[in-house]
Amino acid sequence: MYDLVHFYLDVLESLPHEKVTLMGLSFGGWLAAEIAVKCGHRLDGLVLVDAFGIKISDRETQDILDVFNTAPPEVQRRSWHDPATWTPDLDALSDDELVIRARNWDALCLYGWNPYMYNPQLRRWLRRIAVPTLVVWGASDGIVKPSYGRAYSELIPGSRFELIERAGHHPEIEQARAFVDTVVKFLNR
Repeated sequence: MYDLVHFYLDVLESLPHEKVTLMGLSFGGWLAAEIAVKCGHRLDGLVLVDAFGIKISDRETQDILDVFNTAPPEVQRRSWHDPATWTPDLDALSDDELVIRARNWDALCLYGWNPYMYNPQLRRWLRRIAVPTLVVWGASDGIVKPSYGRAYSELIPGSRFELIERAGHHPEIEQARAFVDTVVKFLNR
């Protein structure tokens, strides 16, 4: 995971802009939080969307659905507020699209398997994030529940938590207008 974080730190340092607003969704939210902890001086703001990365509950309580060991129809059901509308039709994907999907799944497994989708140290370092932060969550997210998002937000000083109704783990897809309005409002702060 830290190789990936450091790769993105190098990308950030190579950008021609002195400061940027960083947005990360799901696993990318975990990466964005790690980057914000380490390189806050290059950030103007941070947006975390249904982010992974921390352990909230006790050792025995699952915070994030184990998508590798849960039946695919159940993962799909928990991913969306309206699965009938938004679940991707894998049979309609081209061979190239299926290869990309499989490689992304392999990468997720590589980076997030042990411990499962979190860094045991990140929770205590979130207090270092000193840029304006928006934490956005789909109200119907069954992959990582809104209570996890609220707890995440509470660990980042001064952050704001926004819940998007009628959206699951992908509010940027299911409620694109509400998502964009929420982010733009934050950016225009």
